[in-house]
This record gives sequence, structure tokens and C-alpha cells, in this order.
Amino acid sequence: ILPDITAQCEITNLTAPTATDNCGGTITATHDATLPITTQGTISILWTSDDENGNSITQTQNIIIKDTTDPVADLPVLADITAQCEIINLTAPTATDNCSGTITATHNATLPITTQGTTDIIWTFDDGNGNSITQTQNIIIKDTIAPEPDELFLSLITIPLNTETPKPTATDNCLEETTVSSSDPTIFSSPGSYLITWFYTDMFGNTTSQDQAILVLGNLLAKENNYITPNNDGVNDYLILKNIHKFPKNSVQVFTRTGKRVFKQLNAKDHWDGFGNIDYNERVPRGVYYYIIDYYLGHSTPVVGWVYVDY
Repeated sequence: ILPDITAQCEITNLTAPTATDNCGGTITATHDATLPITTQGTISILWTSDDENGNSITQTQNIIIKDTTDPVADLPVLADITAQCEIINLTAPTATDNCSGTITATHNATLPITTQGTTDIIWTFDDGNGNSITQTQNIIIKDTIAPEPDELFLSLITIPLNTETPKPTATDNCLEETTVSSSDPTIFSSPGSYLITWFYTDMFGNTTSQDQAILVLGNLLAKENNYITPNNDGVNDYLILKNIHKFPKNSVQVFTRTGKRVFKQLNAKDHWDGFGNIDYNERVPRGVYYYIIDYYLGHSTPVVGWVYVDY
């Protein structure tokens, strides 16, 4: 009986068994194997001893290839991977195997990784022969960048009295929600110039700030224009809409005392000339009319007043 031949990875050569012949002395056998033998498991090869006189015998020998050695990681400790917002791909570490050479690891992570904080992923090196090792690597996602204002410099804005100041905007590097706030007043009951410091804060506490100058206007309509005589004599011909051009998204409506609308204009420029534009395009009859001016500035309250039209 021929002894088993064992190896971890391969058999590259074989030592032939011998036989004794009654006529020719010692005979060396030949085999039917194809070298190298690399298939994991047990295979049987057949040795044939022939005395060249037509007499031969055969013997079977087991070749057992069994890899029992784990791969060895090329780096004993894997470096942390850091990012501000997310990790969308990973570079696999490598290991060296006694049979397969370089092995590339696979991981257990679900990409992209967006959770702020530290996430441990496990890399597995498998040689394909039932031997494997694992390595752990830290993924650290930490947003340390404050939101970026959408405007490099905030321009002066003009608002009416008792109107909420429109908030500027900013964009977060991780596209998270940005909170815009200020410790300064944002509604003003007195005309004048003011300064607001806006703070942009993301959900992780990163904050930046911007200053903005605010001009608060008094009453938009001159009181002396509550009485108009639109007869083209150059005196009190118009209801003057003072400063309304500073609010281009405005609307002006004029109503009779009974609530019938006789005039409406979007983006009004500076005055009302006493003409209607709803049912007719001519001067409205003599009498008292009410106007509503809306600035469309978020929380602003429309201006409501009256004007007497005379001829």
C-alpha cells in the first residue's frame, strides 16, 4: 500500500514507487497524473510498473490537497476613514494567502454611509478553501463645516412698519436642514435704520453669521393725498403711493364704500390717477373710496386707508 501524499496547496512532482521483477531486477513505475496537482481534496493516481516483457502491475496512491492555513492581513491595523457627510465607496484592504497569493476583502457595510459618528465595518478575507479572517475598520462621519450663506453679502432691504423681516438663506455642505435665526428684533414699530445679525445653524451645531442692514419706512402714503382731484390741473391729481416702488411684488386695490372693486393693479409704481380698470376705464365718480395695499412680504399686514375723489 502506498502512503498518502499530502500538501496545503499543490503537488508539483511525485516520487515513483518501485517494484522488483524476477528477470530484470528493479522497475520504476509511471503515473497517470497531470502535474501540478492543485485541486483541493483527495484524488487517486495510478502507478504502473511494467517489465517491458508484457507483464505489469498497478498501484493506487491518494493525493490529498487540503489548505488549512488562514490568510494573513497585509496591514495589522486598518486606518480610520473620515468624512464630513458620507462615504460612497470603500477601498478594500488586502491579505496574503499561502495558496492564492493576494486576496481582496469584502465588507458588510451598506453604502453610502451617512450616519454621523463612528461606524465599524468588518472586512472578510476568504481564500476560497474554507479559511478566512476578519478585520475591523472605523468609519467616522463628522460634519464640522458651517452652512454657507447663499449670498456673499446681504444687501440693504427696505420693509414697512410692523412687518417681519424676510430671512436670508444658506446651504449646508451635507444638504441638511439649516436653521436661520437672530437674537435681534426682526419686526420694527419705528421707522429708521437697523442692523440684524443672522445665524445659520445646521443640525449638528455648526454655525456661521451674517449682518444685514434694514431700512424701515414710515407710512407709505402722504396724508395730504387723502383728497384728490384728478382733473389734470396739476394739483392733487393723484393718490401718491410713496415708496411703493421699493416693494415690486405689491398689489393695489380700490373699492367703493359699498365694497365694489373698481381698480386693481399688480406691481404698482407710484400713484393712482382716479381711473377705474375693472368694469370701465374712466374716472371713478365723485365720492369716498377705500384702498388696500399688499406688499407680499411674508407676515406683512396690508395697508388699508381711504381717499376722497372730487372734481
